[in-house]
Amino acid sequence: MTVPTRSEVAVQSGTEMDERTSVSTPASSKRLATVDAVAGLDSKNASAVRTRFVYPVVVDASAVIADLLYRLPLGNPERPSSIVRAAEAGSARLFAKKDAVQEILARVPTVAAEEGRDEARMCQLVAQEYVPWLRLVDLTGVDVDDPRVRNVAARDISDEDTAKLAVLLAPSLLLTTDRDLLDNGLGLFYEPGFSEPSWTFAAATLRDYGFRIELTAGTQGGALLLLLGANGAFNLGKALRRNPKVALLVGAAAVAGAWWLSSAGRLTKLSERMGDVSKVLGEGMEQIGARAITADAAGRQLIENAVTNAQPPTPLAAVARVLSLAPIHPGLTMTEIRQLVAPGLDVGVALENTPFVKVSRWRWTLGMPAS
Repeated sequence: MTVPTRSEVAVQSGTEMDERTSVSTPASSKRLATVDAVAGLDSKNASAVRTRFVYPVVVDASAVIADLLYRLPLGNPERPSSIVRAAEAGSARLFAKKDAVQEILARVPTVAAEEGRDEARMCQLVAQEYVPWLRLVDLTGVDVDDPRVRNVAARDISDEDTAKLAVLLAPSLLLTTDRDLLDNGLGLFYEPGFSEPSWTFAAATLRDYGFRIELTAGTQGGALLLLLGANGAFNLGKALRRNPKVALLVGAAAVAGAWWLSSAGRLTKLSERMGDVSKVLGEGMEQIGARAITADAAGRQLIENAVTNAQPPTPLAAVARVLSLAPIHPGLTMTEIRQLVAPGLDVGVALENTPFVKVSRWRWTLGMPAS
């Protein structure tokens, strides 16, 4: 079976929505509204809480361990992490159960010894690159009435809180290699053409969509386009001509870049080296165009996965979803939460004796920073 590339998916399916620019097709806007609705959000107001495409991601200790092993291959240079890259770009917001970091660090010595990896370096990466992005959620005493949670708890009680968090934040992504979770329908994200779920493909999809966010916001990208020679422009045009949405984003970045260069007085200095720079940039612009198309397709895959895996909202889950999208500081007031969730859901009851944290007298958030 031939597996389509993300570029082919993008060409076949059209364009997808970017919440920062509010540029969309009717179909993509409908998809996003559907995601909000099934998550228990008010689709008309939910966009107000998004500053960018933030996707709630539950991270299991097993996925972090697997990611560390990938990053530290035997006899080869270190590799970057798709999980960390997505968090840095803003396409993912990472959540985990309250004792996830302790569980990861407790497993590192055994895994390092068995796999021949540097234990100290593994611990260093956890502390420096994963912990700063994690929000830890205390689910002690929180009742999530879902058969998948009960089944997971029956197989391994230590996975119960991860299952609860994944259900509460549905339709989110759960990154895990744990069969106790996967066998109960949690953490399923499939690469086209494959029958086994892949957390690595899920993480790579989030990473790829992060480039879309950077392109949308990138004045530096605009500066590159202004320095682009004729050859580079031709190559970029070939990559983007079948995806006008991405071309629009690149054009907007170019305008921002023009302002950045002229206002800072850099254009005169750079023009002296225009020939050399345009030659180098020309060779890379086709790759930039290809990455932009890949990012667009990745965003569509996230939306479609969310719609496919949506569950009927409960008040508790709807509030959790809203707070997962909002910045941790200053948090949201009850009035703001009511405006964001779908009508008819009792926000007051949901906020009582739940995993939500009061960051001030009248404001709530979901989880607290791990660091």
